[in-house]
Amino acid sequence: MTAATRKVERLFRLARDSAIHGGRPVTVVIDSVSGLVWLDVPPALGEREWETAERERSPFEVSRPGVSGPGAGMLPRPDNGGLGVGTSLELPRGIRLELPAARTRFTFAPSGQAFGEHLVLAGSAGARQVTLDQWTGDVVVR
Repeated sequence: MTAATRKVERLFRLARDSAIHGGRPVTVVIDSVSGLVWLDVPPALGEREWETAERERSPFEVSRPGVSGPGAGMLPRPDNGGLGVGTSLELPRGIRLELPAARTRFTFAPSGQAFGEHLVLAGSAGARQVTLDQWTGDVVVR
């Protein structure tokens, strides 16, 4: 349970830090049906500026949402946990994720504020509810 909780905390911390340093909202999307997770960020640059940013490899590798194939959505670098589009959350054996909707979103503003529901990590030893402090974006585990 501790390993699963830490994995979710790292995911949320990555999204929060990306929003703060990138100056744009970042949304964690978790699909409970497929077990996949990804980060999404809205485009903020014009077409030419975007190509320049991609060539210069800005602090966060991003590409435009809606683009299919490799590079769609926000793709963190491997040193950011390797959480790309459609990455499996890979919780430890015996731990399941319970979400309020089939596809749940947690959005972090550039100020660090968080908007989203909650999730529950459940296993044979019990359950932990994970929420976000709406003002600071900190992870709260109960």
